[in-house]
Amino acid sequence: MMMSHKKSQVIPGVWNNTTEKLFSDGVGRKDGFEVIIMESSGPYSTENIDHSVEDISKLVTLTTDSLRNEILQYQDASIETAKRLSAFGIQCICDKITLIKTSLFGPTKWQVVEL
Repeated sequence: MMMSHKKSQVIPGVWNNTTEKLFSDGVGRKDGFEVIIMESSGPYSTENIDHSVEDISKLVTLTTDSLRNEILQYQDASIETAKRLSAFGIQCICDKITLIKTSLFGPTKWQVVEL
């Protein structure tokens, strides 16, 4: 289970809080920070378009949640320092691998780039 996603849904002061649980096919952590998240979107032979689209949407959600969680731990840091922080997503579809990089673009916007 992706811990940063779970933390991003917690509402302070609400005791019985229900959260959507998201799981990933692979996670790379450094000091508790979910740096890289992997999704495998189906078998090698055929692509399921709906599954692929759902997985890329999930990767965007999980990478932004991971960054948000990390930024909240260092609230005294400048916005410029926060912009240098990145989380990565890997999506495997059939015989292709796509790498995405998620970072903070501005105080209220994320930047997600396919590399």
